[in-house]
Amino acid sequence: MNIRRDRRSPGTLTMVLLGMMLLLTGGPAAMADSTPGPPSVRLLVDVSGSMKANDPRNLRASGIRLWSALLPADARGGLWTFGSRVDNPVPMASADSAWRASVVDALPALTRYQQFTDIEQGLSRALQGARSGQGPVHVILLTDGMVDLPSPSTGDKTARDQASRDRLLNELVPEFVRRGIVVDTIALSDHTDQALLTTLSQQTGGLASVADTSAALTRSFLDVLSQVAPFQQVPLTQGRFRLDNRVDSVRALLFHEEGASPLRLVGPDGQQLTADAPGEALWQTSDRFDLVTLPSPMPGMWKVEGSLAPGSRIMIDSGLRLQVDTGTPTLYQYFPRPLDAWLESNGDTVRAGDVGVAPLSMRASLVSNQGKVLANTELESRDDNGHYQGRLDGVSQLGNARLRLLAEGEDLQRLRVKSVNVVPALSASLDAREGVIRVQAVKADLNHDTARVMASLQGEPLTVTPAAPREWRVTLPADIPPQTVPVHLQATVDIGNAQRTIDLPDVLLNPDADSALNDAQSRGDITASDMPERAPEADAGTPDNLQGWLALAGQKWQTLAPVLKHYAAMPWVWAVAAAALLLLLWRRAAVNRRRRTQRREPHLGSDEDS
Repeated sequence: MNIRRDRRSPGTLTMVLLGMMLLLTGGPAAMADSTPGPPSVRLLVDVSGSMKANDPRNLRASGIRLWSALLPADARGGLWTFGSRVDNPVPMASADSAWRASVVDALPALTRYQQFTDIEQGLSRALQGARSGQGPVHVILLTDGMVDLPSPSTGDKTARDQASRDRLLNELVPEFVRRGIVVDTIALSDHTDQALLTTLSQQTGGLASVADTSAALTRSFLDVLSQVAPFQQVPLTQGRFRLDNRVDSVRALLFHEEGASPLRLVGPDGQQLTADAPGEALWQTSDRFDLVTLPSPMPGMWKVEGSLAPGSRIMIDSGLRLQVDTGTPTLYQYFPRPLDAWLESNGDTVRAGDVGVAPLSMRASLVSNQGKVLANTELESRDDNGHYQGRLDGVSQLGNARLRLLAEGEDLQRLRVKSVNVVPALSASLDAREGVIRVQAVKADLNHDTARVMASLQGEPLTVTPAAPREWRVTLPADIPPQTVPVHLQATVDIGNAQRTIDLPDVLLNPDADSALNDAQSRGDITASDMPERAPEADAGTPDNLQGWLALAGQKWQTLAPVLKHYAAMPWVWAVAAAALLLLLWRRAAVNRRRRTQRREPHLGSDEDS
């Protein structure tokens, strides 16, 4: 069978080894607040020629300005650019005023475009000198493409690109995991190798995001920064925010449209602050956002006047902080996530009554990038130890979202916002070399005991066999039709004490064929339903094979039984049934004879189509 392997799927051995490594090391970096030291951030920016088309206005510069402005003063940061070579215009250093100025001075380097996209070399260089154990270490990869290397003097360019990609997955990713270094990825176009970027982020405990607009790009930088150095916030509602007397300073990040009228801050006493008359505030302006720093702000209600854009936030520094433990930034579709939150003062957990903010309520919500609330829950204090626990129900919507935790008490509001990815718990990919579909458990605790996989092609069940501890193989038949046909995949998974049946995305065979058979329209979104007590009724329609008739009869026996008994009393019905059975057996025998004499070589699509 002349089939090539799917180039975008990491090898099974790699996935198994990574899983073992994560178990031995306790998993990738979690979203708990206990960090051993100040963060270290390496920003790696793609300057390949395609960036000129995908970011013609150099919106990256605005995001990088924001990154340099918000990186904590005790953090260390550095800037690398990569294309066919790797440059380091801003070496690693403490994020003081001189360092921030050097980042601004280096922005013209973003438009010195190069021809190729050597992601492997860029990540390797960024990895040099990175040491874990002295604080969280993050590498932020900003790219719009995929691995693209110069053609070798001898050999095949495609093979060279693939070899580099394989080294990224099989060598660099395990090294990042071993050293506890988190890779956050920001994709700037739909032409990126999403499978590669997602694997880089998920396996290292990072965040993967797609930024197809200027607002999304800025939001992506903020999302990553919230992983690196979590921000304490207070809610900003309709341009208003309330400060208590425990707030030591404020940084108001206020987004606006380019060319919009200047913003104003109005204090509780009615005093107005502007960029031209900031008073004691430090007011920094740019094309798309203002960053206002207020030392020793007056307690009470503040107001922002002017046209605020989405994403604006009020970040505070306070001795009374909201701390949270929400796990890694990867949430699995339909699976709940346990949450833990508490108030902290001078590094110690405190109870609400001891600091005068009782009664205290804590609420968590998961919100999509479009502002839709996907799930919410109240956190409860169970042991009087200052901790509040709860469980956020699993959701169906995939993609980036925001996990918001809000604490409200007597004259107190504290808000934490964490960016997360909602991803499928299982993934399916075509192994074209072996002619099978591999179903991989992405969630670590799914295995052959907690998940069962089913597959079918044109209504016929396919053989599914367990492979690696968290993998299943779907064997494809030899006589695949020449038209585009989907392989339907389902999994029944254990979620707590319940079971759920999940529809995985179809895997299309012959995707570039001129025509499609029957239901060859792929299911793009994963759907799921609770496991019913009995089999669900089939969709309306006429089955096209004997197995379909038997399944339909079993599912609708209560309805069909009286009809079948009525016709069973008629002799001519038995004659027709016997003739139909003989015709079916003759057809099956003919198909088997053709299989022995002629075996079709199915075309499963090019690497890019998979």
